[in-house]
Formats: sequence, structure tokens, C-alpha cells
Amino acid sequence: MCSMLSILLLTALLPSAQAQDNEAEQLYRAVEKKIRAAEAFRVAFDAELRGPGGKGKGDKFKGVWLLTKDGKARLQSGGAFLGRGREAISDGKQVKAWQVEKSGKPEVQSWPTPKHFHAVFSTAVSRGGAYYSLLLFNHLDALRALDTKKTDPVENLRFKVYHFKAGAPEKLGGREAKVVHYRFEDAEVTLWIDAQTLLPLKRIFIPSQSDRIHVTETYGEFTLDPKIDARAFALPR
Repeated sequence: MCSMLSILLLTALLPSAQAQDNEAEQLYRAVEKKIRAAEAFRVAFDAELRGPGGKGKGDKFKGVWLLTKDGKARLQSGGAFLGRGREAISDGKQVKAWQVEKSGKPEVQSWPTPKHFHAVFSTAVSRGGAYYSLLLFNHLDALRALDTKKTDPVENLRFKVYHFKAGAPEKLGGREAKVVHYRFEDAEVTLWIDAQTLLPLKRIFIPSQSDRIHVTETYGEFTLDPKIDARAFALPR
């Protein structure tokens, strides 16, 4: 009798849980659509990379990223495993990137700006966050191969998000936050979303690597269509 009652209760709860998961996916999709549709966005982040289980002393890094829909960008990040820092600027036609050095002239690398620069990186920031996007930027030259394909570059990169689960609402820095758990490729991700602005507040990214590192990112700023200094995308000589 008890077993039958348990089955009945579980059956009754399943539709409710499925509805919550559907709402979690709809919420996430709305956030991503909002970011990708903006003419420009700026995000300032602080991040910490810890060992398995999120334990141990963490390596901290931070950055400020500015991207526009026409392929312009200014990416600044540094700290811990990034050394003194890395910077990159795209004027929409060409990307120049360099390592910030304490002394001496940094070596500047240059590539044509990939046609799908904004589509790829706005999606990467939305789904995987700053850490994942930093890793992706190391393969920027390879992304130019997507320019010859007629299909969606995001689909070609297999930027798959799935298995959405709703988490309990929380408060972060006085802000009401909705929580969504999901998988991105093979990584486990938890995203805190500002209930008012529908923009990211915090993210935990756990790659599928054997060491199971934990990357925690907090976003001090996530602004859509910010005011942009005309000199922001001037390429260094």
C-alpha cells in the first residue's frame, strides 16, 4: 500500500517538475537571446578557479569585455594563470592581441576578424562564461574556417546547451536571482540570473575534464548597449 502511494505521489509530482524545468530553459533562452540581440554589451567579471570540488586555494583573474554586433571588440583580462594580463582589440576588420608585460615591448599577434566573431563570442559568453570564452579566444584563427560555411557557426561549434533544471531562488548582493542549472557541451553550469534585468549575476562552470576544476564568475557589470568611447576599438600600432 505504501509503495503504491509513493508511486502515485511521484506520478503527481512529475508534471510539476517538468513544468519547472521547461520554465528554466525558457528563462535561459530569453537571457541568451537578449545578449545576442543587443547592438553591444559590456561585462566586467571577477573569477576564481579552484581544484576538484571547488576546494583548495583558488587562482583569481578578472576582466572587462566589450563587444559589438559589427565585430568590434575590446577584451582585457589578467591575473593568476593569465600572467600580468592579456588584451585584444578588433576594429571589425582586424584583431590584434598581446600579452601585457612588465617591461619590454609586447609581441602583438594579428588576424583578420572572423566574419562570425560576434555570433560566436556572444554565444560563448552566454553559455560558458568568461573562462570558456578565454579558452576559445586562443583558437581565434581557427574560427576563420567557419567563414566559408553557409550553416550557423554556433551549430558548427556544437555549442549545445541541454538538461535544464530550475534551482531555488536566491539573493545576491541584494538582488533577487533566479537559478538555472544546465549542461553546456559536457560541462556542468549553474547560472544566477537577475530577476529584474534578466542578465547574468554569477556562474559556476565545471568542465568535464578529469581534474573537475570549478570556475566561479561574478559579474560586477553586465550592460547592454552601453555608451562607447570612439577610441575603444583603435588598433595599437
